Amino acid sequence: MMVWGGVVLAALIAATLLSGGRPLALAAALTPLPVLLWVGRRIGDLVRHVGVRRRVARDNLRQAFPEKSEAEREAILRDFYRHLGMLLVEFLRAPYLSAERAHELVEFDPEDYRRFEEHRARGNGAIVATAHFGNFELLGSFFARRGLPLTAITKRLPENPFNRFWLEQRRRAGLRELPDSGSIRDALRVLRSGEVLALMIDQNMIPRRAVFAPFFGRLAATTPAPAVLAERTDAPVFLVLLRRLPQGRHRVLIEGPIPFDRSGDPAADRLAFTARLNRALEDRIREAPELWYWIHRRWKTRPPEEVTENLAPSGVA
Repeated sequence: MMVWGGVVLAALIAATLLSGGRPLALAAALTPLPVLLWVGRRIGDLVRHVGVRRRVARDNLRQAFPEKSEAEREAILRDFYRHLGMLLVEFLRAPYLSAERAHELVEFDPEDYRRFEEHRARGNGAIVATAHFGNFELLGSFFARRGLPLTAITKRLPENPFNRFWLEQRRRAGLRELPDSGSIRDALRVLRSGEVLALMIDQNMIPRRAVFAPFFGRLAATTPAPAVLAERTDAPVFLVLLRRLPQGRHRVLIEGPIPFDRSGDPAADRLAFTARLNRALEDRIREAPELWYWIHRRWKTRPPEEVTENLAPSGVA
């Protein structure tokens, strides 16, 4: 069963890459949503059974939820892979959705959005701290439909037909992108123009570009970019996530503005703010753990002092 599952998955990936994703996107658009989501869940089950990064996900879940039983963590793992499958088919379908249909599928609290827009309109733009939680790809279209195109700082994707298709779909959804290195001047320009800048805060960083802030009880190499930009521009920072609801619907969660406190020690202030963001994200993940991206090695980079301790000979303090 697992061998045949691997063959089917490999064939699906090969067809997707070779075609650039377009035929699959059209097929997804023509499929009724309940059926499409069922297919997505089955894709997720297949990916889990084949074992794609399953060990990484299990290690992360043990780290994050030591108090849960193995059965509880396995249930989260199952639901996570099913969410991943639904995320894939929803993304394929998204370009063919009318603005009206997309609006019907995404709900939000008008008061939360009013507060967000009120702070953004004061002249310094707004910083959206977000994460690989729920259907994060829909956030770009959510803001674009309200006349606020999102500019996101993103990692460069390897060059291949599917990634070109992926980037094309993001741009159609209203998302503009800046590279994750050397873009500070462009990021400042976005904010000083009163626009919205989005940053992912849940990816492992290399030491020279990270601060180490707590996340699920363990220090995690985290981008300080939201803190640095808030410090330099006084732009308000919001944690914005998209939570999956039943029947293919989603809800935008807007939390903030999260205050950047100044103590006179800039490094300490940036670390404290980054820790506050991590904690806010952790709280949301604990509410719906199956919606976070557990197959990413979030705690891969370790603090220098921790590495030094591990390298010390036995018995040496």
